[in-house]
Amino acid sequence: MVKPKLKNITSWIVLLLPAILPLSAQERFGITPSNYYCSSGIFLNPASSVDSKTYMQLNVAGAGAFFYNNMFYLPKYTFWKSGSVSMNTLAGSLNKSQYKKFLFASGSADGPSFVMNREHLGFGLFMRARMVVDARSLPNELVELLFTNNKSAILNQGSVNVKSLKLSAMSWMEFGANIAAITKKQDKDMWIFGANIRYLSGLSIMYAHLANLNGSLTDTAFSLNTAEARLRYNKLAINSGKGGAVDVGLTYKKMLKSVTNYYPNSPKSSCQHIDYKYKASAVLRDLGVIQFSKGANLVDANSSGNIAPGDLLNNSQYDIQNKLGYTAFEGPVYAVLPTNLSAQFDWNFENHIYLSGTLVKNLVWKKLTGVGAMDVLSVSPRMEYKNWEVAMPLAFQKFIHPQLGVAARYRGFAIGFDNLFPLFLSKPKTYGVGVYFNLVASLYKNPACSSGLRKQRAVRCAPKHQTAHHVSLWRRFVKKR
Repeated sequence: MVKPKLKNITSWIVLLLPAILPLSAQERFGITPSNYYCSSGIFLNPASSVDSKTYMQLNVAGAGAFFYNNMFYLPKYTFWKSGSVSMNTLAGSLNKSQYKKFLFASGSADGPSFVMNREHLGFGLFMRARMVVDARSLPNELVELLFTNNKSAILNQGSVNVKSLKLSAMSWMEFGANIAAITKKQDKDMWIFGANIRYLSGLSIMYAHLANLNGSLTDTAFSLNTAEARLRYNKLAINSGKGGAVDVGLTYKKMLKSVTNYYPNSPKSSCQHIDYKYKASAVLRDLGVIQFSKGANLVDANSSGNIAPGDLLNNSQYDIQNKLGYTAFEGPVYAVLPTNLSAQFDWNFENHIYLSGTLVKNLVWKKLTGVGAMDVLSVSPRMEYKNWEVAMPLAFQKFIHPQLGVAARYRGFAIGFDNLFPLFLSKPKTYGVGVYFNLVASLYKNPACSSGLRKQRAVRCAPKHQTAHHVSLWRRFVKKR
């Protein structure tokens, strides 16, 4: 029988927060819409590997982390003072608003990946590690209970009524393949279908869902009328779980010229690239599940009774099971990925300036074991050339909270910030930060399209009139013989 302690649950929250703050990128809106960065673009839209302005791309390394919440703020924060953030700092900067609290964080480390496209096909291989923290519908009392020392004031507030609270964190590794194809092209219309297929290796899972908690709270007694809760967790370990996932996307492009006989990155089209006037995409992402089997535990509670809060707050060995009763057992835990639906649009002003828009809607409800995605709407203007580009994405987290970012690329190196202001000044309150970078090696043209090879082929192949003349001389020679 498994008997989890309260410290096993709260320590996940307390330890994860300082770990993600020094990293301080969600969707990398500054570089993923780029026509020159397909190795990152396939994670936002798997169809982007076809008809890219880059023939072949090798991602050498990349990483990113994103954090946004309304639980607490970082006072006078800048990126250059990340190391000064501590739990004491957070305790003194709690958000006193009466809205329910949320916290979302994500991080990724990109390993070597390879993407190329030619004619009607695009394909690639990739690997990366990911982490997501997702907390929703947290009451103010719980946040203050976790992060302040003034617990007596919280305990004397009396009645407690909490519904549908969620705390979750999950980490895993991905090994995948990308495939995309131009399925239809006629006149100026082009349709592209793409997919990412991934094998998942689980690292850790912590999921807690409090469906209903009703009772009264004092400094001497915690009386529960109803307590319905589920807890799923495991011990952090390499390959502690296995699973799979897919991304599928469809893109429509309105081209500037007819593409009926167009073959991207191929001598069949004289090695010319035809740009689009606009493109629109719909993508279902992170549709998958991981089965955690090594060291996995499940706890279900549906009970009532009395608890001494002092024992809970001091993380003692107090046996909750004997007082309230719950079922706890070892077994596999099935956890879903942050499944989401994404819609994208990109407009070409035909002067190297583009305007892209991206919508991401979470599809994972709180009762599902696993982590969800962050709802976000982004609008990003960018100036794009082969050797460099710059973008300024304006993202509305949860469709409400604005963040202005910046990203820049020079050849194969790109770096971006989801929140521009901590780069240059320290605002009184900062609720979210994010940073990302990628280093790639790119081959912009198909080698068969290089001018040197075309010249060599021209030398090898004599003009038609010379060939006809040589054939005529050969025939005369044969007749004389």
